[in-house]
Amino acid sequence: MEDKFVNLKELPQKLNLTDKKKSTKGEKTTLRNVRWIRVDKFGKTKYRYLLDEKEEWKEVDIIKHKTTRNNKHNETILINLTKSRPIAAKKFDNIQEQLPYIPENLRGFYTTLTRAEND
Repeated sequence: MEDKFVNLKELPQKLNLTDKKKSTKGEKTTLRNVRWIRVDKFGKTKYRYLLDEKEEWKEVDIIKHKTTRNNKHNETILINLTKSRPIAAKKFDNIQEQLPYIPENLRGFYTTLTRAEND
């Protein structure tokens, strides 16, 4: 599961995103008033200020440098969890017994756990 954690603080920089204050039409964007958000394409966020189907979608482009954009958004951003705290021996043993029942693609976190020495 460790492979599912993302460092949200570094995410905008890694994905080459920025906090735009204006829509693609030059209108001021006030996030606190937004009631509906839709993302159809990476880097393009559509929003509405009302929960009304008749209101036109406004759009904001949050990619920093559109012309020099690279594939940074494909990069996986993980938190460094190498200093994880050991868990109780009883809990560790129970997890090891359950490991065969956990799907292979979800075992990442459980295989990195360590057992506490003084338990």
